[in-house]
Amino acid sequence: MSGYMIEQELGNLLPVEVPLATLLTQVEVDLDEPAFQHPSKPIGPVYTADEAERLAKEKGTIVICAGGGGIPTAYDENNKLHGVEAVIDKDLCSALLAEQLQADLLIIATDVDAAYVDWNGPNQKAIASAHPDVLDDMQFAAGSMGPKIEAACRYSRNTGKEAVIGALADIEEILQGIAGTRVSTSLQGINFY
Repeated sequence: MSGYMIEQELGNLLPVEVPLATLLTQVEVDLDEPAFQHPSKPIGPVYTADEAERLAKEKGTIVICAGGGGIPTAYDENNKLHGVEAVIDKDLCSALLAEQLQADLLIIATDVDAAYVDWNGPNQKAIASAHPDVLDDMQFAAGSMGPKIEAACRYSRNTGKEAVIGALADIEEILQGIAGTRVSTSLQGINFY
């Protein structure tokens, strides 16, 4: 919440075209650490810039952002940034973030192993891979798979890279290219499992 408030106020002070980002950081500490008994202001060692950069590369931190689609905000007629009552689609937000970060691959993790045609119908089939144009002509549920398909198609079209929709439990297989629904402009037509 503090990051949101700071970001909003900076948005009010800086030009509209200056991008802002708030990252939530969770830090795990050892509660048995003796230093808790004698706290002091200086915490941790002092590193040179080169040493700090080397250590940062070794830690391999995973950054989590755009959770739930992010906090909806808008500039008013006076160029003041305010929170607004809205829902931001998390899949489309993630696709935009992946595009802006120049990610190599967008994975949209969900609770199903792939996107399906005729979901829960007599002709249900899992899509293995497809070109975005083919998916545009198909019907997917607006409240579930539809936004995921739209996000994957946008990412693939805008970057020329691949997006995959699949189960979080299958993440290793998705990375190996053997699970999930792959969406790419380099593919022809549609293939099923």
